[in-house]
Amino acid sequence: MHAQQTACVAFAAGSFLRAEGGKTAWRSRDEIRYTHANDDHVMQPLQLNALWIGERLATLQQLCLLSAIQAGHRLRLFAYGRPHGVPDAIELADAREIYPESAIIRHHRTGSPSLFADRFRYEIARRGFGAWMDTDILMLRPLEPESPLICGWESSSLVGNSLLYLGPGSSVLKAMCEESAKDYPNPQWYLPPLRAYLDLRRRLGRPVHISRLPWGVVGPGLLTHVLRSQGKLNQAWPIHRIYPISYKEKFGPFRRDYDHRARIKSDTVCVHLWAQGLYGGLSAPTGRSLPIAEPGSLVAIKAREIGLRL
Repeated sequence: MHAQQTACVAFAAGSFLRAEGGKTAWRSRDEIRYTHANDDHVMQPLQLNALWIGERLATLQQLCLLSAIQAGHRLRLFAYGRPHGVPDAIELADAREIYPESAIIRHHRTGSPSLFADRFRYEIARRGFGAWMDTDILMLRPLEPESPLICGWESSSLVGNSLLYLGPGSSVLKAMCEESAKDYPNPQWYLPPLRAYLDLRRRLGRPVHISRLPWGVVGPGLLTHVLRSQGKLNQAWPIHRIYPISYKEKFGPFRRDYDHRARIKSDTVCVHLWAQGLYGGLSAPTGRSLPIAEPGSLVAIKAREIGLRL
């Protein structure tokens, strides 16, 4: 899409925050005006969906979700209950409409609900609710319906699912739903020794539950396998469009001396901020704080644009 056709956002007071009786309050989505330079040629951004499990939406996640609103998206945040800290601009939806709370499963070593979040996003796609974004995706421009399959390489060997659109009825979506629903899978892309071990456990009547398999079993690993098996790996976007900043450079967006502009190109849609890594990795203790966003860093610049105090 040409630059002059890109959606932009105009704010009545320059941010998502407004003053009410001397207090700061979230600006509602209806108070945000969207304008287009050329309405005849602009595609509407995809409806975005996300999931939050917890009592409070963290500041980093507030920033990322508000960046989607700033980019012109409608965003539906699914949650169990009403988390504190959800901005008014974001539509809050009951996650029980998709899965009961009892369906939540967590990775046995880390306690992360990422396994469940993977299943959740595929069900969202199956129901035709739109695209998916993880809550640590910082949107830079609108995600438009360029094709019925939108995903991107996150490394030289894996296609990520942090920002994902699978059109309803697609063969990729069908395979993702079928494979991710298995509680005791034996992934075809695992190395032969591990597959043999999992098969032996199954035959002995002691199968290994999905929560005890390596991290991301029904995430990027599964997506990459399905795309490869269907001959569609070439449809995944190049790495710079969704994952321009690698996991190894995850602290870069918080530093003023990090040249994020050298990584971000004109068609880069977002930046994955790798929240799990920022908190210290898979084995980090809970409650660990995020790095401070230095003035002039990508995160600080984006927060200032939005009007969010970090």
